Order: sequence, then structure tokens, then C-alpha cells
Amino acid sequence: PEFSKFATPSTRLGLKGGGFHNEFINNGVKYGVVGLLFTTLLFLGPALFFFNILRTQSSNRYALLGITYITVQAVSALSYQVLDFKFTASLYGLMIVALAYLALNYCNNNHNTNS
Repeated sequence: PEFSKFATPSTRLGLKGGGFHNEFINNGVKYGVVGLLFTTLLFLGPALFFFNILRTQSSNRYALLGITYITVQAVSALSYQVLDFKFTASLYGLMIVALAYLALNYCNNNHNTNS
């Protein structure tokens, strides 16, 4: 609402159709503080999960790969709306689930061999 006081109708239409080319800002403007919070949690939640695995098992290459993937996606989200498209959002979710499974499986296999 505050933005519309300063923007011309054509600028508002362009931003509505094209967005800000930044996932965080775009969702913050579209959905307010809740949008910004949930966008941040989409990257921060899985990252904390993988960091927790690395904290207990520093040699877990799948957890390290998960953190790397999330970091690349989060940096990419600064210049493009990564999760706005169905196929990239699906790929992100699939990669997080697959890497989480591999990281937990690696933990379980190492725990069983050490016992």
C-alpha cells in the first residue's frame, strides 16, 4: 500500500507481473512480514537440520552437500525468484528430501558399524 503512493500505474503493473527478481523481497512485498519469514525459513530450516547432523558427525558428506545446495539456492534467490516456479520449487524440495535421507542413512550406517 505505501509503495503505491510513489509508483506510477505502469510501474505497479510491471512489478506485479515481473516481480523484484529477488525471492526474499518479492515475497516480503507480496505477503508482508509473514512472506519474508516463511521464505527465510524455507532455506534456514533445512540448513539447520544439516548443520545439526554435521555437528554430531563432521564426516557426513551428504549433510555438507545439503548445506552447499541450500547456500547456492539462497544466493541464487537473491537475484532470481527460485521458488516461484513449480519445477524449481519441486526440485528444491526433492533435493532436500533426498539429501536428508542420504545424510540420515549415512548416520545410521556409521552408528551401526561403530557399535
